[in-house]
Amino acid sequence: GSFLVNSTAGVAGLFNVSKNVLGWDTPDEDTGQTLGAYGAKPGPYLVLPFLGSFTLRDGIGFIGDLALDPFNWLVMPVAKLSGAPQLMTNGDTITFAQLGTRAGYMVNERSINIETTFEGVEASVVDLYGAVRNAYLQKRAKAIKQ
Repeated sequence: GSFLVNSTAGVAGLFNVSKNVLGWDTPDEDTGQTLGAYGAKPGPYLVLPFLGSFTLRDGIGFIGDLALDPFNWLVMPVAKLSGAPQLMTNGDTITFAQLGTRAGYMVNERSINIETTFEGVEASVVDLYGAVRNAYLQKRAKAIKQ
């Protein structure tokens, strides 16, 4: 629905007609939420460098998200078929492009959540790690229920 409307009425996707005019809202969901909806328990809470914090279930979901990423299935095969330069279709270049995309996504997520995650919380709690962990687990539980 949304893809078709935005591709046609939204001038090739430049405008989000489905959301702004029709009121259709596409939920931001991931594979970790799907696993949770099917009853997978969160598992231990992990904080890894460059990947951020997640539970074991969300880590497995992240791997699933990488496997289902349209970049792997659409962009790179088209680049290879269209005769793109060797540098662009090289496996190392693909990995760097994916890492760049992920880094941009994480910076964006951090900027969106900075006020709700750390501002005011840091000064008011004794155990910052425990507070952030609790907030993350509650946020993920709420996202799974929606």
